[in-house]
Amino acid sequence: MRQDSPFGDYVLVFRDWLRENPDEARNYETVKRTLAVQHASASDYDDYTRAKTAFLDRAQTRMAAGAGLDERTG
Repeated sequence: MRQDSPFGDYVLVFRDWLRENPDEARNYETVKRTLAVQHASASDYDDYTRAKTAFLDRAQTRMAAGAGLDERTG
């Protein structure tokens, strides 16, 4: 992963947030496992990705709230 990548930064923040919030980590695991089963026979992963993105969007709001940040400005 590139060191100067905004996405790379997000991945690390998300990882750390999951480590600090075990309930969120379990929820994320459940979402990923459920989606994997639901989309296992799909010819592409677009629906899986969209569904996972919906979780990540909600998680972004909770991460920002937990850090006392406005999610739009970081």
